[in-house]
Amino acid sequence: MNREIKFRLWAVASKVMFWPDEDVCFLEGQPKFPSNTISMQFTGLKDSRDKDIFEGDVCKFTQGGAGTEPGKAIVVFYHGAFHGKLIHEAITTNMDLSFSSAEYEHLVPFADWAPAYNPEKKWIVLGNIYENPELTSNP
Repeated sequence: MNREIKFRLWAVASKVMFWPDEDVCFLEGQPKFPSNTISMQFTGLKDSRDKDIFEGDVCKFTQGGAGTEPGKAIVVFYHGAFHGKLIHEAITTNMDLSFSSAEYEHLVPFADWAPAYNPEKKWIVLGNIYENPELTSNP
């Protein structure tokens, strides 16, 4: 399975999200971006409304079936794979997509939850941690 390699970038100083409009330059196997930006990679998956899912997105998910509780997760890349970092109670989210070792237990492998792999479970992109930081807390 081939997936499209694309990125979006958060300009830290101007607080603007943008998508590079030309091919990403790779140097020694690593993508190179302008300084003072935070890059987020496309997961290769789309949510249940056909919207691209990127690192840093805050998604609502349901497990399907009657009586299941919806939840929220932040899409993160950890140990070579995309995961959903579950948002619960008063979890502290670092704006650079890193997290403490105590938070690792709240990672769910994305393949377990992504609609492409499990159609019973629905993901909806609500926003992202940079443009919508209020989404990272539970009401």
